[in-house]
Amino acid sequence: MNTREKHRILILGGSGTVGSAVAEVFAESGEFEVHSVSRRSTSTIEGVFTHCIDLHASSLVNDLPKIEFDYIVDCAQPRYNAEDVDDFGIDHIKNIEAICSTRTKRLLYTSGVWVYGSQSGSSVISEKSPLAPLDYAKPRIPILEYLKESSYPWVQLCLPSIVYGSVGPFQDILRSAYQNDLVSIDDERVLWSVVERCDLATAYLSIIERCLSGPVYCIAEPRAVSVVEFFDSIGHALDRQVSRKSREELSKIQSREDLEVSFASEPVDSSLIVKDANWIPKHSYVKDFQKFIKKEELNQSAHTTPPDVIHNAPKASSSARYFRAS
Repeated sequence: MNTREKHRILILGGSGTVGSAVAEVFAESGEFEVHSVSRRSTSTIEGVFTHCIDLHASSLVNDLPKIEFDYIVDCAQPRYNAEDVDDFGIDHIKNIEAICSTRTKRLLYTSGVWVYGSQSGSSVISEKSPLAPLDYAKPRIPILEYLKESSYPWVQLCLPSIVYGSVGPFQDILRSAYQNDLVSIDDERVLWSVVERCDLATAYLSIIERCLSGPVYCIAEPRAVSVVEFFDSIGHALDRQVSRKSREELSKIQSREDLEVSFASEPVDSSLIVKDANWIPKHSYVKDFQKFIKKEELNQSAHTTPPDVIHNAPKASSSARYFRAS
């Protein structure tokens, strides 16, 4: 198949933890001409055209090459404060819609379980769950409402609590664990939904390959992980002490928003995308987390961590914040 016969796809935020995996999966499929856009053009993925462009700029449509895209995937994600979330607001969505042409079949928007808030008891998040966002995620609600009313073919992907893998926040916390003891909450009832980053990327591919219209798909492995189990497993693998702290103790070292995130229980029912897209994750956190830890151990033994990396590593006291899908 030559390039002109391939579907053209534009990935916004293509250098991030999720975006880079999505770009690689689409490129490896051989069916897509992949264009990746981010503020830092660092992609070295074979077969991906990279463009260094400010995603916030109103001139986004003019800064891009004059190409008509079949699909547009928004993987650009803010961090954890309302100001950053607001930067990725409705104007950002309208800039994306301005890129569309009559050739555009589908647009994918990346959201997260935090817009559904914390669940209690036997409650599980699904596409039918009412929106009850954590405080820092409240600015996202107008965006979701806009997407629902938009005339453009948007599909919302709802990421789980934790996206783990060989790069990204999971590796950041492992590096921090070599310098600090791990800190966990003391509540075993708090569950986090999880997915490996490459499995997540195949969910994007499955939705586009099957021309699904959603409008919302929740993505996660079948089994949620207790936060206590999550940190204990890492501590045991690295032979590091795990200190469990109560909400009262953590309130002295975490902001109110971080505390809310730390204790948010967010198990997910992903049966809809399994049924509609035949999406089945290859990884299981419980079975596979060890190999990602092993990879970081090899990195540690092969390279001496520069002082500035150690200095800027996330602190263990706020580790939950850095694990969450942003």
